[in-house]
Amino acid sequence: MLGICSCATITDSDSTTHDLNISTSSTTNYLPNINTVTSDTDYSSSSYDHDVNYPKFDVGFDNDFDLPPSPICGNGILEFNEECEKINDGPECEENCFFNRIVFVTPAVYDGGFGGISKANEHCQFYAKEAGLKGKYKAWLSSQLDNPKISFHSENFTGNYKLTNGDLFAEGWNGLDNDYLEINFDAHGEEIPQNNYVWTNTTTTGERILIDDEYTCVNWNNSNPTYYGPAGYTDYSVKGNNQAAWTNYMFIECDMLASFYCFQVEQ
Repeated sequence: MLGICSCATITDSDSTTHDLNISTSSTTNYLPNINTVTSDTDYSSSSYDHDVNYPKFDVGFDNDFDLPPSPICGNGILEFNEECEKINDGPECEENCFFNRIVFVTPAVYDGGFGGISKANEHCQFYAKEAGLKGKYKAWLSSQLDNPKISFHSENFTGNYKLTNGDLFAEGWNGLDNDYLEINFDAHGEEIPQNNYVWTNTTTTGERILIDDEYTCVNWNNSNPTYYGPAGYTDYSVKGNNQAAWTNYMFIECDMLASFYCFQVEQ
């Protein structure tokens, strides 16, 4: 490989002139990788050679990025990470600029071969419409390819989840993982029997528990009692120290009967 000579001269104090030749074919790498250099690179780091005058690259922008301003709830302008403004959307819009969302449990029970998540969603929407609840509802249920964290699109939701009797269920998406919870009212606000299993296969953070066919009733398509499915339980009193029991209580045989939890995901 041919070296490229960068030739210069220096003059001593006694006026003697010397040639200074630096060849880039030298094994010493005098310049840092351009991909690691920014406009505020700290050249005092021990990883740099302090005897070399490194160039400073202009990366084309300031260090102070122009981030979008935080939304101002209550200013009448619908901004990012807001669902509503009370001045525009009325009393249903809460003080944090989100609508409340409804959760309920189905009064009907199903074996584990109910036909998959899409069928469960249909049942949730049916009961919501029958009870006069507006909005879109989905089942709190996970399979090999789907789960509430993916399909609900609700991780940024900071409003309140409410039961149909008006009680608070959880404060936002993150609240689903924060306390002992209990969904024990149907879409009409009627309390359901407390000893009720609920098909879930879902953690408190909305992710699936298992993907194995034998432990998800073959993706909720098989009611054979040799298969099992993860279920929650509606009775708060039996949960003991397991605060996740509302959604992750125990495995039950796929021929057993259990309800669905239904969550409002849109207005």
